[in-house]
Amino acid sequence: MYDWATPLLSKDFDGFVYFDLGGVVFDWHWGLENVAKLANKTLAEVKEVFLKHDNDACKGLISPQEFGKIYEKELSFTFGDADFSLFWVNSFSPIQETHRLMHELALKNVPMGIITNIYRGTYEKALGKSIPNLKYKTVIKSCDCGLIKPDPKFLELAEKACGFEKSKITLIDDNQDNITAATNFGWNGILFETR
Repeated sequence: MYDWATPLLSKDFDGFVYFDLGGVVFDWHWGLENVAKLANKTLAEVKEVFLKHDNDACKGLISPQEFGKIYEKELSFTFGDADFSLFWVNSFSPIQETHRLMHELALKNVPMGIITNIYRGTYEKALGKSIPNLKYKTVIKSCDCGLIKPDPKFLELAEKACGFEKSKITLIDDNQDNITAATNFGWNGILFETR
């Protein structure tokens, strides 16, 4: 089970672990597939809309509800009265391997945090469901600061928030660009491969 995380479980580990959410703690891709089914469109058509607007949603420039309206307009369908934010969160599928690791690290009192590109209100709705409800030292959300990974300013903010020096911080992320940015910044990186 999770051989990639063995160093973090070592009794000698004295660092801080930042977890990315989407693709590490939960699989969010089902949301796109559910939009495609509802809109009667191809996954490629939905991804095209997603890629145009996701960064703005992650930076908090548009709300999840506004993003839902964009999907409706660009894909010519309607969600009806559905709360797009809840629709999106309910599509998340917990990644059990990561949840087990997070609980194990919590039992060992390893300091942990979250650093995530995420839409406004999503973290709060997913906490305790697709995100383990643990005692995180810090939670850094892109929508709160208008920055997204792999921006070094986002990493700098997270580093200050956790209070650990660069060489003691490990980022677990499913995006190679984010891992590369973290290691270039002086952190340790573990690439988590979901799909």
